[in-house]
Amino acid sequence: LDGGYSELIKISADDLIPLPESLGFEEGASIPLVFITAWRMLFELARVQPGEWVLITAAGSGVGIAAIQLARLTGARVITTASTPAKRQRGVELGAEAAVDYTRAAWVKEVLDLTGGEGVAACIDNVGGSIFTDSIEAMSRGGRMVNCGTTAGPLDVSVEALRSRRVSFTASYMGSNGYLHEILELFEAGTLKPVIYEVFPFERIQDAHRAMIDRN
Repeated sequence: LDGGYSELIKISADDLIPLPESLGFEEGASIPLVFITAWRMLFELARVQPGEWVLITAAGSGVGIAAIQLARLTGARVITTASTPAKRQRGVELGAEAAVDYTRAAWVKEVLDLTGGEGVAACIDNVGGSIFTDSIEAMSRGGRMVNCGTTAGPLDVSVEALRSRRVSFTASYMGSNGYLHEILELFEAGTLKPVIYEVFPFERIQDAHRAMIDRN
């Protein structure tokens, strides 16, 4: 049966990986899905290079938190988005050079100004909706757009908008478990940091879901 809300579950040994001694179970649980997803988007699909400007949407999301750290690790220059000052500040603390408020009408212009008018070479988007659509206007000619989610709404992809800016678009879904070995080595070395909002006991699982639904 699908699902992990059980006292006991049985899985294949191939799906197990040792947890570094420096990490607790709560920290370990915060790593695999989001960091594997971000790793594939950044390095396999967007092919982000040192020195490039990268726009990473949703600084407060799991994939956003992972992508900011990984992009900075490779020497990219990161701009991120978030709707609250606290989330924007967290994005900067994790390594973004700037964080913009996507609820402001002029946020795309802010990104263009930060990049000297050129736009970002790559966009790592995990929310979709109007943020995805607006992000295309913040990209440089020949930029690479990668999306892995639609929590802000479905993708309204204008082929003409992509073509006029010569932007390539790739849809991404998770990634290879093989990435996890490299990722955990970086955690063990202290190069990457797990970010935990709150630890909920099982009896409060509904509160945990509400915290995600309410985007806390």
